[in-house]
Amino acid sequence: MSRSAAPWPAGAPCWVDCQVDDPARAAAFYAGLLGWGFGEHDAATDGYLTASLDGAKAAGIGPKASGAGMPSVWHTYFAVDDVDAAAASVAATGGTVLMMPFNVGTSGRMAMAADPRGATFGLWRGTGLPGADVTHRCGAYGWSELRTPDTGRAARFYEWLFGWAFADASPPADDAWLFIPGGTGAPGGVVRFDPAAGAGAGGASWAVGFLVADLGTALGRVDELGGVAPPEGRDGPRGREALVAGACGETFLLVEPGGPPGARP
Repeated sequence: MSRSAAPWPAGAPCWVDCQVDDPARAAAFYAGLLGWGFGEHDAATDGYLTASLDGAKAAGIGPKASGAGMPSVWHTYFAVDDVDAAAASVAATGGTVLMMPFNVGTSGRMAMAADPRGATFGLWRGTGLPGADVTHRCGAYGWSELRTPDTGRAARFYEWLFGWAFADASPPADDAWLFIPGGTGAPGGVVRFDPAAGAGAGGASWAVGFLVADLGTALGRVDELGGVAPPEGRDGPRGREALVAGACGETFLLVEPGGPPGARP
């Protein structure tokens, strides 16, 4: 689905990007997996690459902060009307502001934050870049999922911060809810997740999902391109899905919406 240049509704996931050790390697991986294109490198962006799908802005890939001993990771950014006010609300409701609000050239204003269980996310108020131009189609971003050991606390935090409403997920899962910013749709979910399986410092993390036409084929491509994938997918709120790792170790979801079982051919 392509979008106009209008601002994203407040509370909606509007952009995703990843920080990795080798952006060029990551770019080659996603070009082969999702069909993304990348323009010429611009020194003014400090190595940040903007991915496009059929000419529409789809996501970003950038280098980790200098000297940062952090894993490669995908982040979801949520649209807000006022980044500074939203950052203050994060701190007031038990979260942590990891990166204070700042301007990103003429693109917009942002901050990085973590919820009470340590799941990190971005706050974004776009000007030159309202957010992604293409979402919810094969090869593009289409799902964000909070994996947390405390779904009740998470629901209260994000309801207060973004005004989300929640609905039961389908198919049924243990404490799995869909979040609906402003009642406009359900672009993601909140699910109970065992912290021992690996997540943020408090046992929680946001997973970013990309849509594919055939999950089994996509899992095979992940391995061919230098990533790591399970032998098959599982049923999720949106269809068949699998958590995989990219060429730089960053994890993300591949989702085949409403598709049949996604075992590799």
